[in-house]
Amino acid sequence: MAISQKIVHLVRRFSDENWGSTENVVRHTSQSLVKHGIATTILSTSALAQTGSDHDCHVSISRFNYFYPSLGLSKAKKNTLDLKGGNPYSFGLFKALMNVSCRIIHCHTLGRLAATARIVSKQRNIPYVVTLHSGLATIPKSEMDQLSGTTKGSLNYGKLLDIVTRPDRVVKDASGIICIGYDEFLSIKKQFPYKPCLYLPNGVDMENFKSPQKNEFRQQYNIDANSKLILCVSRIDTQKNQMLLLDLLNGLNKYEEQNYHLLLIGAISNPTYFDALQHKIDQLKLNYNVTIIPGLAHNSPELVSAYHSADFFILPSIHEPFGIVVLEAWAAGLPVISSRVGGLNKLIENNSSGLFFNPYEKSSLIDTFNQLNRDQSLQNKLIKNGLYQAKTYYSWTNHIQKLLQFYQEVEIWHQSQHTTSLTC
Repeated sequence: MAISQKIVHLVRRFSDENWGSTENVVRHTSQSLVKHGIATTILSTSALAQTGSDHDCHVSISRFNYFYPSLGLSKAKKNTLDLKGGNPYSFGLFKALMNVSCRIIHCHTLGRLAATARIVSKQRNIPYVVTLHSGLATIPKSEMDQLSGTTKGSLNYGKLLDIVTRPDRVVKDASGIICIGYDEFLSIKKQFPYKPCLYLPNGVDMENFKSPQKNEFRQQYNIDANSKLILCVSRIDTQKNQMLLLDLLNGLNKYEEQNYHLLLIGAISNPTYFDALQHKIDQLKLNYNVTIIPGLAHNSPELVSAYHSADFFILPSIHEPFGIVVLEAWAAGLPVISSRVGGLNKLIENNSSGLFFNPYEKSSLIDTFNQLNRDQSLQNKLIKNGLYQAKTYYSWTNHIQKLLQFYQEVEIWHQSQHTTSLTC
C-alpha cells in the first residue's frame, strides 16, 4: 500500500484571536508544504476557538474538545491555562490521529497531547517529530512556579493517565527533534547524539513586510504623527517584560523635547500582568503616550502597517527561545533593540543587526536606546544589516527546504529502528 504524503501538524491551540509565534510557524510551514505538493493537515484542541473543521489556503484544520485532568478547576483558571501553559488531554484528537492517513506526525507541543502522538506512533509505526518552541531550559523558576500554581486547589487525576501515556518520554522516543534555539539544539544533540536533530530557526514572509500597507495606522489609533514611535509586538505577559518599556517612555517624555509614543501589540496571555501594566500607565500619567492593541489577526494588514509606522522596535523579554518578531521588524526596515537572552543571542549580531541590553537593568535599556536614538548612521546600519539577515537566512523557502530534508532523514532513521527491533 502506498504511503500517503500527508504531514500532520499537532498543536495545542490554533486560534485567530490569540495568535502567537507557534501558530505562525505552523501556518506558514503547512502552507509552504502544500506549495511543494505535500498534503498537510493541522490538528489542535478547541482552546480559545470553536470545535470543528475549516480550511486555510488548502490546509485543513480540525479542532477537538479537550479537558484538563483536574477536578474543581474553575472557569477562570481553565481560561488561564488555555492562554498559556495548558497541558490537556483530548480523546477526539487521539482518535483523529489513529485514523488519519499520514506520513509523519509533527508535534509543535509537548506534554499530554504529544504523548498521544507517541502512542499512535507506536501503534501505527509512523514516525513523529517534536519541535521545541518554548525554550524550556531557559524559563525562569518563578514563571514555572506561576504556571504550575494555576492547578493548585484542584484534584489532579492526570497523574493516573500520565502513567499510561508517559508524557515524560515524548522527546526521548521521538524519531526526530527540531530546535528553534541554538543553545537548546546543542543540549539536545548532546543528549541524543545518534538521533536526527535539527537547528531550524523560524522564518519570515518577506513579501508581506517589504512595503507599507495602505492604512493610515497612526491616524486610526490617534498616535501623534510627529512623535517617535517605539513598537513592541509580543504577548502581554511577564515573560515579555513590557513593564520595562514604561520606565523608558517615562524617562524620555520627562527629559527629552521630542514626544515619544509606545505601541504594544499582542494577545493577553497573563491578565494579571496586563492589569498591572494599565495601573502603571495610570500611575505615571502615560495614558496619552501608550497604545495597547490586544492582538491583531495573523493576516491583518494593520500589523504590517504598525511595523512601518514605527521608528524603533524593542523586544525586552526576560527569556526568548527565538524571537520571530525580530525577523518581522527587520523585514519591515526597523532598527532593533533586544534583551540579550536565549535564542536572541544567536539571532542578533550586536552592533550590526541590532543592539543588546540587560532586561534586568532599566539603565541598560535607557543607555542603549539613547545611543541608537542619537545616531542616525547607526540606525541606518542596523536597518540595512537586519534586512539582509532576514532575506538571506530566514525566508520560508530556506526553512521548508531544510525541513523536507529532515523529514526524509527521520523516515530513514525510524525505519532502521523498526527493522532493528524486528531482528532482535
